[in-house]
Amino acid sequence: MPWIEANGAALRYDIAGTGPRTVVLVHEMGGTLESWSDVVPLLNAKGYRTLTYDTRGAGLSEKARSPLSIDTMADDAAGLIETLDIEGKVAIAGIAVGGAIAIRFAVRHAKRTAALIAMSPATGIAPERRTAALAMVDAIERDGMRPGMDARSADLSA
Repeated sequence: MPWIEANGAALRYDIAGTGPRTVVLVHEMGGTLESWSDVVPLLNAKGYRTLTYDTRGAGLSEKARSPLSIDTMADDAAGLIETLDIEGKVAIAGIAVGGAIAIRFAVRHAKRTAALIAMSPATGIAPERRTAALAMVDAIERDGMRPGMDARSADLSA
C-alpha cells in the first residue's frame, strides 16, 4: 500500500474500484485499513470506488507527535481526499472512533460530503462514567492491558 503526505502527516492508503462514486472508510481505534477488507470488495462490486487508510498514529501511518483531536483526524481525511484529487462529494463511513471522525468530517467538510454512515460512533463518555474511565486509563498506563483483560475475562466466564 502506498503512503501520501496529507494535512502534515504521511498516511498509508488504498484505493480500490473504479466507480464514479467514492466511499471513504475510517477504521476503529486499534484498527487499520485492513479492518475493511471484507467490505471493500462488496462495495466495489456495487460500482463504488473505495478509499481506506490508516489514520494518523495508527497502523503504518505516521505516528502522532502531539495529542490528536477528532478535528485533526477529520481534516486528515479531507487532506487525503484533496491530495489524491478525488473530485466531487464522497460518502464517508466509520466505526467506533472512525464513526466519530466521519461525523466530524461531515460537519467540517459538508461541501465534500454526499453521505454519512456512523456505526457505533465513539463520540464521548457520559459524565457519570468519566471518573471510572479515567481510572481505567490510569491503570492501563501503570500496569498494562493484561490485568484489566484478565479481570474482564473472569467476569465473562462467571
